[in-house]
Amino acid sequence: MKFNEKWITVLNKDNTSFLRKQYNFKTFKQSIKFINDELVPITKKLKHHPKIILEYNKLTIELTTHDAPYNNNIGDLDRSFAEKLDEKYNTTINKVVLKDK
Repeated sequence: MKFNEKWITVLNKDNTSFLRKQYNFKTFKQSIKFINDELVPITKKLKHHPKIILEYNKLTIELTTHDAPYNNNIGDLDRSFAEKLDEKYNTTINKVVLKDK
């Protein structure tokens, strides 16, 4: 799977940047389950820890690498994390949709 361009690149005032994406779930419980079952294992495997913002059923993830080249703060590790998380989300959402039918 290629890096999903639906991740938004946010530029800070100090010219550093980070990736941001929002994932939507039907319930708070589904959001928490996704964090625990899907996101946490990725953080452990890649040794990379995103900023996690949870608002009921909306999960926002922000990724940045402080030692990324060219001071743009978005590195290969961020893109790899984004790819893996998108894959997990797509699989999870498909399971939930099929289960609800």
